[in-house]
Amino acid sequence: MKYIRTELVCPKCGNITTIQRKIGKAKKVGHIKDLYCYVCREVTKQYEINDVTKFLLSSNNQNQEEKEIRKLILERKNK
Repeated sequence: MKYIRTELVCPKCGNITTIQRKIGKAKKVGHIKDLYCYVCREVTKQYEINDVTKFLLSSNNQNQEEKEIRKLILERKNK
């Protein structure tokens, strides 16, 4: 079976977690997954973005939730 790498962002701290999914089970950008964040030390509703670079370079970040996630990622990278 082939797998793809996808990335999820914690909405509280901006931490990026990488998981693998089967190609046929890939989710769209914006999918919410309950996942443990080792920075926050709790289960959070993480936002799936598939690829950080493509997400940041995309001009399709129109809705408020995506703008907030983008801001969190940029803040975390600048620390």
